[in-house]
Formats: sequence, C-alpha cells, structure tokens
Amino acid sequence: LRMIEEKEQHVRAVLPALQAIFTQAQETHPTVRYYFGVAGVKQVYEETLSTKTKTLHAVLSMHDLYAFLGKRWMESYVKKRIEKGITLYVIRPLEKEVEFAWPSSKEEKRFLRYAPKGFSFPLNMYLADETVYILGTKKEPFGMIISSPDFCAMMKSFFDITWEVSIPKKQE
Repeated sequence: LRMIEEKEQHVRAVLPALQAIFTQAQETHPTVRYYFGVAGVKQVYEETLSTKTKTLHAVLSMHDLYAFLGKRWMESYVKKRIEKGITLYVIRPLEKEVEFAWPSSKEEKRFLRYAPKGFSFPLNMYLADETVYILGTKKEPFGMIISSPDFCAMMKSFFDITWEVSIPKKQE
C-alpha cells in the first residue's frame, strides 16, 4: 500500500506538467474537421457566420453554389450574413456568374471583384478569424474547416494577391 501511495504522489506531482503539455499541444496544432454531403456543406456555411471579426473573405463560383445548394438556400444564408453585420469581400470568376446576382453593395456589406480571365476555382473557400472553410461542389460534396493561424494567414495572403489583380465591380 505504501508503494502505491508513493506512486500516486509521484503521479500527482507530475500531473500539472502533463496537463500543461497537453493544453499547449492543443493550442499550437491545427484542427481539421471534415463533413460529408449537402448537409455537411450547409453546416460549414453556417459556421462561417460565427466570425468574431465580422469579416469574411471568399473565393467562390455562383454557378457552383446555385447548382449544389440552390438559389433559395444561398439567399437565406446571405440574409443571415447581412443580419449579423458580417462584411464579405468576395472574388468570383466572371465566366461562372449566374444572373449577375449579389453585386457589390455597401448596404449588404459585400465587396465584389471578378478574377482575371482563366482563374479557376473548382472549390469555394471562406477565410475568417484564424479559420479556413473549404466547401465542395456538386461534383465533390464535402466541407472542411481548418483552424490554424498560420494556414489561414497563408491563404489570406493568396486571397490578397488575387484581390489586387481582380477587377472591381461597381457598387450598386
């Protein structure tokens, strides 16, 4: 019994250090969550609305959004984004526009630019806070959330470069 008590004391002595290592490991490693199908993609979209900074940066295709999630669902998502006061900076390929919907609008907190001809976006991507949201299409129905400050910063740099070479769309 004495040996067991001594071992217990040793474990109790090192337990705070082990907990600190575990906590630090959780704080410094990226997390990845993966979702399947239409329901999973919709869940990822809903999570983009929880941004603390109230700013989203996105690269997306209107054609793919309409074909996969439908116009009605996307309109409800946009309405929620506007109601939550979230500003969207979005780059879209002009070749995949549908009805020229959702132009730049101060009222709707949307700033649109069209990617240079030849830029291809086979997936949709949103950036917010320290998180990258990757959203599949009808062809590849999945959603992925990557929480990583470094990965998000890298993707934001790619977004910023693409934003600079993209064509501004007049606000309406």
